[in-house]
Amino acid sequence: MIKINLLPEKMLRRRRILPFITFVAMLASLGVLICFFLFYPVTKQVKLVRSQLALLQKQVRESQLALNELRRWEKKRDALKLRLKALENLTINQSFWPEVLYTISRSLPQTIWLTGIKKAPQEEDSILIEGNSLNQAVDIAIFMKRLYSSPIFEDVEFSDISHRKINGKEVAGFKIKCKLSKMGKNE
Repeated sequence: MIKINLLPEKMLRRRRILPFITFVAMLASLGVLICFFLFYPVTKQVKLVRSQLALLQKQVRESQLALNELRRWEKKRDALKLRLKALENLTINQSFWPEVLYTISRSLPQTIWLTGIKKAPQEEDSILIEGNSLNQAVDIAIFMKRLYSSPIFEDVEFSDISHRKINGKEVAGFKIKCKLSKMGKNE
């Protein structure tokens, strides 16, 4: 038996290509399905990571606000500490200087009078006591001994003496430098 194909050649080619096109379409569909099944879990993970990122960013913003608030309170605390320190120093110094003056006046012999009490120019914790004495060096030595025995003064140094006459009496002018004790300041 003889077979005669009366179909045109174009149709014959299409018939041969049709299984190939179906095969390619099936492969493409399979590729799309594979991509979908591979991509879908990744998109879920991306969404999960994005939501976690958004949550973390929100927490960072909240933490930043709390940190700014904390810094503001720390600045206020530091300012209050400075004020408190200034008040403490003022309180300590207010009670210290009257005690210094009282100790000096208590240590004075009757024949000595003071002409000045001031801070020593180049030493922070020292004072310079200036005065006059009728009994020359004896009363000055007694005065220095009394100052030295007080807990307020550490070093008592004789720095200068001068002689002159006031109303016909011989008077010795003196200068004594006294270093203030740290222990006396803390009491």
